[in-house]
Amino acid sequence: MDTKIRRCFSHIHVIMLLISCLTVMGCYPMGCYNPDWSDKDADFLITQLKNNRHEQLRKKAIDLLASKAQQERDKVIPALTHALLNDEYGRVRAAAADVLGSIEPPAVSAIPALIETLRDENTGKVWGLDSEGPRVHETAITSLGEMGPDAAEAIPALTELFRDGSNYAGLAILKIDPSMHAVKEELIERWAARQLAELAEAGDVSLVPVLIQLLNDPDPPDGATHHYAKRALKDIGTPEALDAVVAYYIQRLDSRYAWIRAHAAAELKEIGTPAALEALEAAVPAFIQELNDPEAEDNVRKHAARALKEIGTPGALRAVEESANQ
Repeated sequence: MDTKIRRCFSHIHVIMLLISCLTVMGCYPMGCYNPDWSDKDADFLITQLKNNRHEQLRKKAIDLLASKAQQERDKVIPALTHALLNDEYGRVRAAAADVLGSIEPPAVSAIPALIETLRDENTGKVWGLDSEGPRVHETAITSLGEMGPDAAEAIPALTELFRDGSNYAGLAILKIDPSMHAVKEELIERWAARQLAELAEAGDVSLVPVLIQLLNDPDPPDGATHHYAKRALKDIGTPEALDAVVAYYIQRLDSRYAWIRAHAAAELKEIGTPAALEALEAAVPAFIQELNDPEAEDNVRKHAARALKEIGTPGALRAVEESANQ
């Protein structure tokens, strides 16, 4: 073989060897942060989690390990626990905490590590609300709650956080021990809509009257209060809950904003109770008037047409068709 050809093959071999080594070390070409690891086994993913220098790819390894955690617990749980305690990037640690909380049966061996992430490594005190790493902190709280009664040893740390103002910690406590009624009463006192909604969606229908009060609060402490309350009430689906949501959306049919009126029509149609459909039928003339108003803004007429299509009665659809043909 010609010397130049042999030298060329030798260079190619060296380059391929270097690429292989760099890949194992986590050194990918610029912009190549989305390799296909779908067919890789747990050992490969754990190696990437430990050694890859790119946080995007370490997080990718965690995401893929989630599907292997149940079958290969003895490998995956220690690797995720190590990442939770030692990775330098918060989103990698948060991803590890999230997966640890999703494993069934619960990854009880990781509970001390999850508790540790709630504590300031310098002082040993539980993280305060203004501390660094809130994303890791909140994910660890959520994961401990998802573990249920198995995470009972976390209650003292969670209680300290709850006293410090963390409603997430209160929710986690109740998921671990639903008998702690004082915590639920405190969440109600705090008007903690998101956490109360989640408890209700998990089966605590005793919270329906509280959620109705939250839904009807004209000046809620949080802009998302009504969203969480109506979502939970729709999900619960009892007559009392649905009646409250229907009444809420009937009021919004009179909103000054066209998009809110159209959204209310769509929600009422989806709920579909007799009261909701009756309210929609009564709203048709007003929407038709908006649709045909030559002085109305295009945006208003567009939302009126959208609402009439959502209502879907013959008269509503005929009005939309006639307007389009003009």
